[in-house]
Amino acid sequence: MDYKYGLTALAVVGLMTGCKDSQLSLTGYVSSMACSKAFVSGFSRDQINKQDLELITDGSSKNAEPNINNEAQSVTSKILTTQKTAIYRQGLGCTLVGDKVGISDETSLRDQVMPEIPTIPLKENTPWPLGKQGVIEALSPQVLSVIDDAADIQFSENKPYQVATHSIAIAHKGQLVYERYAQGISPQTPLYGFSLGKTLATLLAGKLSANGQLNIYQPLAYQTWQDVRADISSHHLLTMTSGLQFDESYDDATSDANMLFVADDMAELSINKSANAPAGQEFKYSTANSLIFSEYLNQRLGGLENTYREFQNLMREISVNTAVVQADGHGTMTFGMQDLISTRDLLRIGQFMLQKGRWNEQIVIPKNWFDYMQTPVTGNMRAENKLKKSYGAGIWLNLAEPYGKTLPSLPEDAYLGLGMRGQYVIVIPSQELVIVRTGTTLDLDSFDYLKDIDLFSSVVLNQLAQ
Repeated sequence: MDYKYGLTALAVVGLMTGCKDSQLSLTGYVSSMACSKAFVSGFSRDQINKQDLELITDGSSKNAEPNINNEAQSVTSKILTTQKTAIYRQGLGCTLVGDKVGISDETSLRDQVMPEIPTIPLKENTPWPLGKQGVIEALSPQVLSVIDDAADIQFSENKPYQVATHSIAIAHKGQLVYERYAQGISPQTPLYGFSLGKTLATLLAGKLSANGQLNIYQPLAYQTWQDVRADISSHHLLTMTSGLQFDESYDDATSDANMLFVADDMAELSINKSANAPAGQEFKYSTANSLIFSEYLNQRLGGLENTYREFQNLMREISVNTAVVQADGHGTMTFGMQDLISTRDLLRIGQFMLQKGRWNEQIVIPKNWFDYMQTPVTGNMRAENKLKKSYGAGIWLNLAEPYGKTLPSLPEDAYLGLGMRGQYVIVIPSQELVIVRTGTTLDLDSFDYLKDIDLFSSVVLNQLAQ
């Protein structure tokens, strides 16, 4: 997903023509992103403006300057007569206020309180992943020096576009062997994961499936789906094969993706899309799939509070305390686009996948679920698959055939969770290796930064290979 062109275009169009949808998209993005980064990540106003808003909107955010209210824990952005406000809520991060009284208005949203899920105590002197202790001197000085030199490139503005790496962390054979952070960011800072939320949603589906709470092959059976959509199941949503026609582009102010970001009810917008193909016949990457799945979980589990509880309980089972998946005004958790999590916790997620569902000598999710996640989607991989690479369920694969490796320098058993602007969780089972990179990279070629992370990962692999 490339916000750069879309938000720049919609900002200019909105300011010059008064297009309401354009103004909603810009003010919604500015208020929501500033709120998340101020009250979840703890970034300063200057950081938010320089590393995100001004770059992504090509300076147009100055016309929709965010008003950060620390006392109310809210952010408001306004252009002409168009105004959007995002509010922070404990556990759910930030939500855009809507106009539906009793549902998405500010009072109703603030009255909605999530159940308290106690954090897992992590001891200071216990090594990662079960404790807070950082890197143990496991690498030789020579190996450390080579990896450090490669990381220097990652943390420098080495491309015509902005790089802005936030963090890098590496686990090898179950040990945290390397981590590095940009100024002002710590191992515990929750950072935007964007589409890494699709991976989180797939892990939650695995836990619910194992518990008998979810049958991923059962059709969702929405009343409005009385046509070819009637066959759509959670499996199709997780594998991006629902067949729904959804415009994932950001170069049009009124595209589905841009309007999705500011919709009061993101799931409804997604559910109402027509079918482009029967379920299971075509791959088309779409955030709408993840949002429909989230809404369906609310149905199956009995509402947002229960979906929230199940997700956070799963996170605690794998020693993750910082994961935040935000919700829209109608109580749908926005898996797939608005999630924040710390670097060390992302590394735990990767290690959990590497261990195929085992954690602290317990089976949290059965091994066969991870086989399912790594099963490549077959059939017609449509042109909308911008990466033109193999996809499984919630992860991108590294298969040479038929589309070519996602990361050419890594072995075929590697796979990755991938989020916009350079969020990566790379798992290489054959080398017992997990690599995490986060940042706010402004990649004008959409996925060109994959080349950079491939180069860095190959250096790490060569240094740590068995």
